[in-house]
Amino acid sequence: MLEGVLPSVLDCHDCADFTLVPLLWCRIAWGDAIAPATREKIDAAILHFRYWMDEPGNDVQWYFSENHALLFHTAAYLAGSFFPQATFMRANRSGNQQAAAGKQRVLDWLTHFESCEMAEWNSAPYFPVYLKGLTALAALSPDADIAARSRRAIQRLIEQIAHSCHQGMLTASQGRSYEHTLRAGRSLELAAISRLLWGKGNYGCRFHALPQLALLLRDHGLTLDPALA
Repeated sequence: MLEGVLPSVLDCHDCADFTLVPLLWCRIAWGDAIAPATREKIDAAILHFRYWMDEPGNDVQWYFSENHALLFHTAAYLAGSFFPQATFMRANRSGNQQAAAGKQRVLDWLTHFESCEMAEWNSAPYFPVYLKGLTALAALSPDADIAARSRRAIQRLIEQIAHSCHQGMLTASQGRSYEHTLRAGRSLELAAISRLLWGKGNYGCRFHALPQLALLLRDHGLTLDPALA
């Protein structure tokens, strides 16, 4: 599975940032359990990735929306922190430098979220993407402040899910959705998150954040207000 996702990261396909964040979690948390040859390929993909539009490259990655921005900045911050002395090839800077750039952008993103929340409110396809980035920051950030702020942002998003769901189904208005997600409400990831947290909903077939949220609850001290149930 790990090697299967690497071509999209190496080629900087659209949504490769969605793939890279959980790949980084695997590499950082369980690198010793990954076969050495596969681990080398993962490291090469991490170091050759294009982490933002100011880095050289010509690809179809989308940098401009708040969900993609969070994933790109999270990846740059965590990857740079994990490989502080390595050279990130596209940017031609050290891991320490890449981490510093990603950290500042993560902080800016969190500050904007805390002030304005989301442009795409209650978005069934994008809630899990936000949670993908925020859970990675809460679990892996080397800065306690970023981890704490990410945890609070997760708690706020989960509060909104609780207010917007009925029996595990998102029933509120949405800032953005797609036909295929509206027509498959029972298999949406928000239904799976509701099932995980409150026992109401359905597990679907595709996940962005559900495993990471489960890890955060089990291993990283995430707590939720019982009243949300």
